[in-house]
Amino acid sequence: MRGDRISLVNGANVRSLTGGPVTLEAGQIEILEGSTVASINPGIPQGGDIRLNAQNIIIGGSQLPFATVESNNLGPGQGGNILINADRFRLAGAGYLQSLTLGSGDGGDIDLQVRESIDLQGPGFAVLNGLVAEITTTGVNPNQRTTGLFSLTGGGRGGDIRLETSGDVQASEGALILTSAFDSAVGGNINVNIDGDMRLIGSALLNITENNSQASSGDLSVRAKNLFMSQSSFLVGLTTSSRDGGSIEVITQERVELTESRGDAILATAILTGSIFGTGSAGDIRVQTRQLFNEGGGVIGSNSGTVFIGFGGPGGNVTIEASELIQVIGTAPGGLFTSGPSTTSFTNFPAGDLTLQTDRLEVGDGGIISTAATAGGDGGSLTIIANEMEMFGRSPLTGFPTLVSASSGREDLGRIATGDGGDLRLNVNRLLVRDGAVLDVQSFGSGSAGTLEIESSDIRLDRGGRLNAATVSGLGGNIEVRSQTLQLRNGSSINTNAGTADGGNILLDTNTLVALENSDITANALEGRGGRVSITAEGIFGTEFREFLTPESDITASSQLGPEFSGEVEINSPNVNLSAALLDLPNPIASALIASSCDAVGSRFVVTGRGGQPADPRQPLIGQRLWQDWRALPELPSESAAGPAPNSRPQFVEAQGWQVNEAGMPVLIGATPPSWPSQSGCQ
Repeated sequence: MRGDRISLVNGANVRSLTGGPVTLEAGQIEILEGSTVASINPGIPQGGDIRLNAQNIIIGGSQLPFATVESNNLGPGQGGNILINADRFRLAGAGYLQSLTLGSGDGGDIDLQVRESIDLQGPGFAVLNGLVAEITTTGVNPNQRTTGLFSLTGGGRGGDIRLETSGDVQASEGALILTSAFDSAVGGNINVNIDGDMRLIGSALLNITENNSQASSGDLSVRAKNLFMSQSSFLVGLTTSSRDGGSIEVITQERVELTESRGDAILATAILTGSIFGTGSAGDIRVQTRQLFNEGGGVIGSNSGTVFIGFGGPGGNVTIEASELIQVIGTAPGGLFTSGPSTTSFTNFPAGDLTLQTDRLEVGDGGIISTAATAGGDGGSLTIIANEMEMFGRSPLTGFPTLVSASSGREDLGRIATGDGGDLRLNVNRLLVRDGAVLDVQSFGSGSAGTLEIESSDIRLDRGGRLNAATVSGLGGNIEVRSQTLQLRNGSSINTNAGTADGGNILLDTNTLVALENSDITANALEGRGGRVSITAEGIFGTEFREFLTPESDITASSQLGPEFSGEVEINSPNVNLSAALLDLPNPIASALIASSCDAVGSRFVVTGRGGQPADPRQPLIGQRLWQDWRALPELPSESAAGPAPNSRPQFVEAQGWQVNEAGMPVLIGATPPSWPSQSGCQ
């Protein structure tokens, strides 16, 4: 009866050793304190399923041994599935669900169909942290366990793990959902498809393969209303074999939050794919949401190798799409982990590409968005598409600047690379870089820097904001900027400076360039030739070319080897001195330009603003007029076919331009030259 309770405690067992099905149905099912429900397939073609049907299902215990639900396949057949059907499911303490395949057959699936809530609570974060430390140093062990859901295969394809509910899923205190493959097996997938929120608090979802094997891992997918990850929780797809790793896809209706990486953790709060030990490629990552908050050391990325392990295959690509906002802020306590999406190669294989697309992107307080090569492999390309992008500040803990970078080497990691850095491309309507933040294609080693390309309507660098393509010994990077307005204020800079190599090139194509308060544009070199600076602008204000840097705003392409090694500076801008076109109008002309009447004695005529012929006070307002004379004026006599009346005023034509006459004086010209009358007065 659904109102009854089935309670297995103190090592009680319900087992089928011949691969037969096992079904428990009640109002509440409890499997506690080392008890087991199991179906073991010794070699028959189809193993029996384990079915648990109840309103409430509770599995676990306060201490070891584990309480378990297991479907184990030992032969060439198909393992049975574990099918959970409940209103509420809780796995707490020492308990796990397992699908294990040791023969050549495939494993069964673990399928949770829960109407209200799924709650997984582990034995504490320290257990999970120690397990991850062991995996990342010596590799995965088929006997490793903690509280959670496990699909392990050393033969055929591993079973999938599926979580579905109309409510929420929460995993805390070191709970783990794991699929793992050994030998030449194929790991199962992890699929979370829920209507509510998924919360990971110091817990993890992990797909992994055995070290130096021929195994391949499965994919990981999360679909939810919101995904909240904190306390060094992680979604990880990791290959340690010669086969490719699985991909990760996260799709939420509202938001994704990664926060609060722990200072005592092996991993940050992370969505991560990687390749270590083996040569297989890391899987790709795709995140699609409305808002992404990446703070407190949270990481979204794909790596080839790690900071401590310089072996691995190519990195995967990372794509993040947030329709409204991506926010990347700060570092973890102690500065161990830095917030931000990234792809990094610590090996001789290349890093993947990184793409961000959103309406607004905010990066601040030492957050980093990067692709990097830190060894012999090349860095990936970094592409950002946004309506607004703002970068600001430095890390209050480490002092490192907020950074958006495609680099060869990483200053914050102390890495000197031989691989080339990737390109950094921005298509942003409005860009603000301030308070020491940096857009960067720098090289710290012998690898070449990439190119920084920016397409934007409005670019503003303020209070030390920088566009940087500096190099130490590799070939200088290039900077190409195309914009409507480009402003540099308060010690900001654009530079492609080089150490032992030649300086890189700078191309600026803008309507208006403003550089004030010691803001410099430089392509200098220490031991090589200066680079080339090419500027095309309709107006340049506050800066000019100089042979060397000064306290003013400068444009330079010098070399410390001497003037003969200086680079080139080319400035294409209209060189018109409009002050030469200013002149005093003769009194008859000034009088004729005023629409006057006999009672205007004692009045003054003042022309201000943009100039041109004043409006006729009898005509309606046209354009952006700020003042109109509505005084009544006498009607002027109409012109006859024979010509104007003797005392009629001439009609004046607004000046259409100016030219220099034979005497070298500027003269205003119109469509047709006016003829001035010889007399004036009132009728």
